[in-house]
Amino acid sequence: MSHTTNGPDLRLSQADVATLISAWEGSARDFLDLCIPLTAEQWQLPTPCPAWTVGDIAAHIVAIDSELVGDPQPVHEPDWETLPKVRDDGFSRYTETFVDARRSLSQQAILAELADVIDRRTAQLIEGSHDLTAESSGPMGRPRSVELAIRMRTFDTWVHEQDVRAAIGQPGNEGTAGAHASAHTLVAAIPFTLGKKLQSQPGISVQLVVTGAVPFDRTVAVNDEGVAGFVPTFSGEPGTTDGPTVRITTDWMTFMWLGCGRVSAPQVMDNVTIEGDLALGLIYLANCNIAP
Repeated sequence: MSHTTNGPDLRLSQADVATLISAWEGSARDFLDLCIPLTAEQWQLPTPCPAWTVGDIAAHIVAIDSELVGDPQPVHEPDWETLPKVRDDGFSRYTETFVDARRSLSQQAILAELADVIDRRTAQLIEGSHDLTAESSGPMGRPRSVELAIRMRTFDTWVHEQDVRAAIGQPGNEGTAGAHASAHTLVAAIPFTLGKKLQSQPGISVQLVVTGAVPFDRTVAVNDEGVAGFVPTFSGEPGTTDGPTVRITTDWMTFMWLGCGRVSAPQVMDNVTIEGDLALGLIYLANCNIAP
């Protein structure tokens, strides 16, 4: 595999807008197709996404994409005392509001709205700017680049598809274009975790070797200025002068579940190998969640 010193350099890291639109649309339609045949009992199952059922996740996907396409959102104030697991921060309450507003709707109504909004959002994106850096609107009306806006929605949609699949016991779509786009989002966050979250000292490095449907081998190191970034993989073994400080090896889905905060490191250590600095490896895994 090739390596880069300034980015994750994965399959969809350098994708153009048309490719990113296709990845998002494919993920959205996969999500819809997964939900259409669900039974009423499956619709109410809890998911790995804290406090949300399968139906809540579908309502969330509808809410965000309908906002982005320009639909007015319901005027609604949840009874927060009945929702104690919702964090008291702006984004958590924002997303919960429009999920809660749809809890009185039927499964058929939510999925009909989703099918409609996917069609309209796809057309909107195709007709819009294909300049990756052009300004676009994100959730809560916050401006984003076209690239970031599409990547965020692809990541959210594909990860929530996996939440639903975990809830109903139907794994799949682990290596789709949406999965590869999501891998870019997760891997691109490694320097932030190592450099900003952990405040690692110069010379510290982490190598991540991931197997499975989206395999990759990437190393991040902290330079003399204290800035973490991607570097070519070291030649030596972990813990040696010529090797990374720590090497973490796991499979794609375990890496994804950790990076999205759906599991904690102790829950999946049977699927993880840490070589070199064990303490650093454990601290990294405990802090690699990037999901809000």
